[in-house]
Amino acid sequence: MKMLYFLRVILLSFEAILILGGVYFLYAYADLAQSMADRASISEDMLKYLTFLPVGIAGWVFVESRKLVFEKDTMAKLLVNWPDYWRLKAHINATFLFAILFTLISFAPWFVKQHLSSGLGFVLFCLGIFGQFVVAASVYLAGFKIQELATDAPKS
Repeated sequence: MKMLYFLRVILLSFEAILILGGVYFLYAYADLAQSMADRASISEDMLKYLTFLPVGIAGWVFVESRKLVFEKDTMAKLLVNWPDYWRLKAHINATFLFAILFTLISFAPWFVKQHLSSGLGFVLFCLGIFGQFVVAASVYLAGFKIQELATDAPKS
């Protein structure tokens, strides 16, 4: 049951839709992707900083995900004793998985020696960056939701 829920969290997510959309775009619009890569003028200095952006976002996601549960001792006790805590844990684990996956996707152009001058490399890099922002936004919004639930929870 828990493994099926975890798979559902992964497959029915904005992140999965983004990955499928990126794959579709690469196959259906390869020429457009190449022309976008040709028109993009990214300086070497800017590229140095952009390559570390996905790693920085992934680091923020890992730290903030931990803070979601364990920032305050009372919050940790409340969440860990919650009967549906395993669902929250599944979402956090899926977040970690997507953060790592999008980091690897953004580095893929350099792994396959495509860099950003090819359509494939450009789209993969953009997909990785945009995916990391989607993951970060979901963690940020989850923090709001957990705070709402914590304030509505009965005090013991």
